[in-house]
Amino acid sequence: MPASNAKTSPAANASESELVMTRLFDAPRELVFRCWTEPEYLRHWQGAPRGFTVTAYESDIRPGGLFRICMRSDEGVERWLRGDYREIVKPERIVFTHVWQDAEGKAGPETLMTITLVERNGKTELTLRQSGFSSVESREGHRHGWTSALDVLAEYANSLERELSITRVFDAPRELVFKAWTEPEHLKQWWGPDGFTTPVCEVDLRVGGAWKIVMRFPDGANEHTMHAVYREIFPPERLTFANVALDKDGNRLLEGLTTITFADLDGKTKLTLQTRVTGLVPYAGRMLEGMEPGWSQSLERLAERLTSTSRSN
Repeated sequence: MPASNAKTSPAANASESELVMTRLFDAPRELVFRCWTEPEYLRHWQGAPRGFTVTAYESDIRPGGLFRICMRSDEGVERWLRGDYREIVKPERIVFTHVWQDAEGKAGPETLMTITLVERNGKTELTLRQSGFSSVESREGHRHGWTSALDVLAEYANSLERELSITRVFDAPRELVFKAWTEPEHLKQWWGPDGFTTPVCEVDLRVGGAWKIVMRFPDGANEHTMHAVYREIFPPERLTFANVALDKDGNRLLEGLTTITFADLDGKTKLTLQTRVTGLVPYAGRMLEGMEPGWSQSLERLAERLTSTSRSN
């Protein structure tokens, strides 16, 4: 981070030559890790403090890869930063060097950055350790810069999270509703919004198992394929599955984690659907806007399916 302009003096001991900061982010660890290691996320904050704009950026994010960034202040002052990646352990740790350069490209002192990420009940504890400072003033200047940059990261990570919650009571026993979510012969009869059909429905009902549903649009000409992996299966109480949406080039646009709970209400079933979506802004917001009516229509079709199944039994 941009260092202080104050005079420097030699660090007196190891603690004075090292900066350690800890921050708790209200975002899952995998997302925070991506914000540090994937260009489509990194470019939105890039370690720049508030008030700085990244005007140039190049990177090769892998052990042995290099990065180079130009940050411009509101006053128009440019600062160049470069480094190389020493270690990347997904989603736990990132180690890289940190070197400022002057306008002629002359390198200043090198420090070593270690970013450690720990899962804390769905949140992420980030520890930033920067070592090798030659003075207390330099260390404290970097503390100020990183504090601001982590604020920017927190705001960006929060903007990536979207949640949707829907509750519906079905006039059917819990065991039957659970089967309707887990058995292909039931799923293909109701999955999808009004007018959609499901020519393909494959289910591997186990933790780590995948399911695949192909939804055909009402026009009959277009299809959308959904892939997901089961994270939790507790018959007949709860299902959790994760899915990823990719663009036509295979780039990750969105990840979703959906939990379905089934509560018994004197022979009826209270179903609660909770989806947490992580994706690039504004894609995640647009996706959830379409999800809510889509899920509502699908659940209406499920209610009709449960009624016809109960009558046939």
